[in-house]
Amino acid sequence: MPSTSFPGDLAVTAQHCDTSLMVGPHIRCRDLASSLVIATILLAGCRSDRPWPELEPERFVSPSPMDPWIAPAPLEYEAIVVSPLAPESTSDANALSQEQSMLHLVSIALERNPTTRSSWQRAQAAAAQYGRTQAEWYPTLGLKTGFYYGETLYPGPGVSLEVNEWTVLPTLALNYVLLDFGRREADDDRARQSLWAANLEFNRQVQSTIFNVQRTYFRHDEALGLQEAAEQNLVLARTVVEAVEDRMLMGLSTMPELLLARQELARARFQVEATVADVYATKAQLLEVLGYPATTSLEIARLDDVTVPDSLAYRVRDVIDTALQSRPDLAAAVASVRASEAAVRRAEAEFNPQVNLLASVGYNWSGFDVTIPEVPFESGSASDNLPVWTIGVGGSWMIFEGFERENAVREARALRAVAEAELETLRLKAIGQVWTDYFQFIASRKQFEFGEALLSSSQEAYDAMLESYEYGLATITELLAAEKDLAAARSTLVTTRADLLVATAELSYSTGAGAGQAPRPGLSGTASASGP
Repeated sequence: MPSTSFPGDLAVTAQHCDTSLMVGPHIRCRDLASSLVIATILLAGCRSDRPWPELEPERFVSPSPMDPWIAPAPLEYEAIVVSPLAPESTSDANALSQEQSMLHLVSIALERNPTTRSSWQRAQAAAAQYGRTQAEWYPTLGLKTGFYYGETLYPGPGVSLEVNEWTVLPTLALNYVLLDFGRREADDDRARQSLWAANLEFNRQVQSTIFNVQRTYFRHDEALGLQEAAEQNLVLARTVVEAVEDRMLMGLSTMPELLLARQELARARFQVEATVADVYATKAQLLEVLGYPATTSLEIARLDDVTVPDSLAYRVRDVIDTALQSRPDLAAAVASVRASEAAVRRAEAEFNPQVNLLASVGYNWSGFDVTIPEVPFESGSASDNLPVWTIGVGGSWMIFEGFERENAVREARALRAVAEAELETLRLKAIGQVWTDYFQFIASRKQFEFGEALLSSSQEAYDAMLESYEYGLATITELLAAEKDLAAARSTLVTTRADLLVATAELSYSTGAGAGQAPRPGLSGTASASGP
């Protein structure tokens, strides 16, 4: 007997009614009403202690916005918990244990980053949707069959007839749309443009993943550089303390001078420890982009010997034009506008009729028995077997349906206007991003040059001040000031170098250059750099 499942793990077995279906105008399923009553009683009894979602939906949510949600008793709530952190596998530990170049980490991120994979799967889904729309151009072919059995009683004066009839009719049916007046063309255009948009959005996600690896890689390298600079400053502070102690042995320095030098030594030790947190934080950000948990070991190749970018050879207007032609998200927005235009045509096509070709072929097996209950041995039977087929052309044209089609056209046109506005918004945003990143790159390039000059002059000033202090020509205050300036200059150079590398990546990302750019030509030739 079939079993029907209800909420709360309740199972009710359905009673099978009498085999006879109809007797004249009366239903002969005598047990149907009693079965329904019994099933209702069983259902109520089994669920008497459980909330009814169809009657008490408010019991399945929090009673107020101030209270957290708790599963109502006596319902058994299956806990929804994210899987705990698995132990680090040997393959993951070995994959990043050695020094990793940025290029290698980019390839790892493109393979493991879940956001990139989900974007690719959305493109796969859009491709499947485009394939589904092609089915509208094909005919449909289906096989159906039915078995019918009926028992009918025809009462009469003094005598009655009982007829038992059965029929088996398998049929192969064909349906093909001959004319739909633009429906399929519109669906095809909309699915194709949506597919192009999904592909271009995936390309932009690839660019985003590459940019995020570059940015976090540069920031992690900066944190490591600041840690090294802090350690060099610690060595510097120890050198000053040793110089003061040497002068004290000769009676040329005082205890306050030694205390000031030790104070700077303590500050240098504090700065070393302060840089450790930034190293771990930036490493966690880089691992997240790579698709690894923050607990994974990671060593990167340092960028100390990497040549920084030179000045730009293009005007800002040329770079903006490149972005408008190359950015895949802008091209995806254009494809979305075209898809919305196809949706408008599809909605307008619903006002037109539709013509179908209909055909079917089958075989009919049927038979019946006639019995006279009052005469036990008086009965008869007959059967018939013959093929059946049909062919024809059908048409349909909806005249009125409560203004549903008119409102569908209004909705499609409004969504088209939304897509056009989003395209313009993205276009203006892209122009602003390129403008900002362009001048940020120029400023970062100049700051890096100044940082190099500042470190060189600070080093020379410190060396001269230390030598002067050793000969008694400078005070401890002047020496400590030179030490602070040199320490700050080292940190400034590390930061400005990282800022320049990040600004370069940001400008490349905002222009849509590199892998994944829209299939359009970019800059050709060399433009003048004079003026914006």
